[in-house]
Amino acid sequence: MKEFRVTMHDQERSSFSPSANTLPNSTSSPVHAPAARPASRMEDEPARLPAHLRLQPVFWSREDVAQWLRWAEKEFALRPITSGSFQMNGKALLLLTKEDFRYRSPHSGTVLFPPLQEQYKDMTPA
Repeated sequence: MKEFRVTMHDQERSSFSPSANTLPNSTSSPVHAPAARPASRMEDEPARLPAHLRLQPVFWSREDVAQWLRWAEKEFALRPITSGSFQMNGKALLLLTKEDFRYRSPHSGTVLFPPLQEQYKDMTPA
């Protein structure tokens, strides 16, 4: 009878310890393999600024400003910008300060301000 208990105990112990062949092999397991991820459009090339928006921002219409905001959302992976926050032409847009941009778009204002200023500076005669 004692021998039966030892045998039963050994069987219980072996049923709780995984054998070597049941453990997943980290090199062949699909869980551990890096997922092949397609490159996003943002990584391939930047979103092209439409040709008419390459003019000086001072000449932009309200619609041009709206298009520039949509371009910036894609280019910089920004949260959607409320269209009513920037209902103005390019001349008015250039008058806004960095703080004005942050107030009008709390999540994106600090990102939007520098490229606009850079574009204006690049197009202004020295």
